[in-house]
Amino acid sequence: MSIALNLSLLAARFDERFKDISGESILRLDTAAKKIGEITGGIGDGVKKPPSQDLLVEALESLQRGKRVSQLDKRRQKAICWGLGSRVTVKNQTVIPLEDGKVVNQVFSLIDRFLEQGTLRKNIFVGLVYSYFEYPEGGLSCRLGAWEELRDIIHRGMVYFKDFYASKPRQWFSKIQVHQEMLGLGVAEYAYAEFEKDSEIKELRSALNIPDRSWVWRDIVQMRLEVIKKQHERLFFQSVDGYIAFAKQFHSYIDQILATVLERYKDSSRRLQPHIPLKEFAIETWGLPGIGLGKSRWNTYASEETRKMVGSWIARENLRIFFEVIAGTRSNIEHERFRFWLRYLGSITFTRIYLNQDAKQTPNLELRQYIEKSNGAFSWINGTANTHAFLLNIGDYCFLEFSHIGNACYVYHKDRLPFSLDASDVRFFLMKNKMLATDRILHTTGWQYNAEWMLKRIGIYPD
Repeated sequence: MSIALNLSLLAARFDERFKDISGESILRLDTAAKKIGEITGGIGDGVKKPPSQDLLVEALESLQRGKRVSQLDKRRQKAICWGLGSRVTVKNQTVIPLEDGKVVNQVFSLIDRFLEQGTLRKNIFVGLVYSYFEYPEGGLSCRLGAWEELRDIIHRGMVYFKDFYASKPRQWFSKIQVHQEMLGLGVAEYAYAEFEKDSEIKELRSALNIPDRSWVWRDIVQMRLEVIKKQHERLFFQSVDGYIAFAKQFHSYIDQILATVLERYKDSSRRLQPHIPLKEFAIETWGLPGIGLGKSRWNTYASEETRKMVGSWIARENLRIFFEVIAGTRSNIEHERFRFWLRYLGSITFTRIYLNQDAKQTPNLELRQYIEKSNGAFSWINGTANTHAFLLNIGDYCFLEFSHIGNACYVYHKDRLPFSLDASDVRFFLMKNKMLATDRILHTTGWQYNAEWMLKRIGIYPD
């Protein structure tokens, strides 16, 4: 098998292969942990953590002073074997021992001697396995000869321990034997294809202390991303919740996974239908699209069309909450305003609800639930106010509606808004600033026609 397998073709092949007779995908990538965890949990019996980096640095400094690996004590030999794939700073230089030919040749010569003499220790072998997984540039695309040679040495170690434990089997080694593909070139491919039962990836991560940036995770994530991009819509829609759970298992890749899922959803036939768990996960991960740090993260990871899609999901829900739950059904005007702004949903880039202080003791169950679950996605109004407010940002303008009848909608250029969009508290008198407002929408008879004409005048049109 070529070490440079084309990930795109590989992922497509797996996605097609692992389906049941109904066409449903039975591929459960996020379940690799159970069987892998069995292996690594067995390996780790009695060797729970790698030696400290301080000990590794001491050992490497000894080598720089002229000592050979074979002359080090057992503790430092063990530290070298566990640390071959680690990034470590030695005398102000960052090195990876596996990339140092002199160190590698001495370590491999020592292992050869142990194998020939029948003295290879379990903690040395386990350390080599750890280094194999830890090396940051390992995996399908690795071109480092020493890493490939390390893999071959591990297989020789497998043969050694198979004979060594022939008469007295050990649990830790039996588990490796059952799934020794995990120690081969196609580890990520094997993990991707083999595991179908639910389990926790944390079992694998903790068993060998494999870091988040290990090539194992990188290759598995890349394979999954290729599937997401090419998956049939029906299977994709059924898998979105699973992809969210998958992303949460890989914190170092969470932005990449989330961005890929959102882009795929944006290109689907359901882009206008809000996916609530995906929307909530995106806000939890990146914040709100239009303000503060959230704006920067969304601009970094998501395309403009994707930002608009999620913005419209948030806007639709906020419009409903404001005009149906908060403003209520006191008159037809709330329904008219709700329907009017829905016509501009595709152009709304940001919305925010502003609640007066009475909302803190509201008897309205849905409003209480909104306050509890919104995770700060609203602001409080300070000062005397018997009304709530709702802000919509469309293009270069902000429109500020109020919940109670008799309040005009204030129109501000976004650069002349009298308060900050980031503010968690806003003084009520700042909201109605006729000096800064470019216009006002009065909700009198025929107001929709006048409002639409005014919006067209500033370059804003219905969807």
